[in-house]
Amino acid sequence: MIKKLICLLVFSLFVSGFAFSEETEETEETEGFPRNTITLFTSFFGAGLQYEFQLFEHFSLGGRFENKKLGDDTSSLTIQGLGRFYPFSKTSFIDGMLGYSNFDYFDYGRTHHFSYCFRLGNKIDFGKPGGLTFEWTIGFFKLNGENNIPRLDIKPEWWNFIAGMAAVGESLTRLIFTGGPVLTIGLGYRF
Repeated sequence: MIKKLICLLVFSLFVSGFAFSEETEETEETEGFPRNTITLFTSFFGAGLQYEFQLFEHFSLGGRFENKKLGDDTSSLTIQGLGRFYPFSKTSFIDGMLGYSNFDYFDYGRTHHFSYCFRLGNKIDFGKPGGLTFEWTIGFFKLNGENNIPRLDIKPEWWNFIAGMAAVGESLTRLIFTGGPVLTIGLGYRF
């Protein structure tokens, strides 16, 4: 099932890239194309800011800052470097990120992690050239290192509703803050 979903996502990414891409030739007109993009984005329980510089037609580099927060006691701060490859068009991309993240969980203290993320996405530029952009991405992120989420010692007794809810809460916190699927939606400006 997961393989079919991934194949469907990759297929839709490339089809949408062909649908929104424009046939351009390398001429003097494209030399003045805006190369900088600043994007404000949101993800599960978080928001951030991203800067991207288009080095070549199919490759860009950038940086990213994200802050996630769940209530007053759980938060994560991530700073990452970004590499983005546009294989067939200027809209569809594959990107990878490496960076640093710290994680606070209740009164258990702060821990520091190496973070990485791989995503597929699409960017639509509403201006010609430059202007407002909309982008979405879907992928997977992970924090490497010891985290400070305590492992609960709960026996599989289904009648104990409170213990079951605590285990679900722990699993969701691990998924949201220390690794799992990620979906981001952002608005930006290309200049």
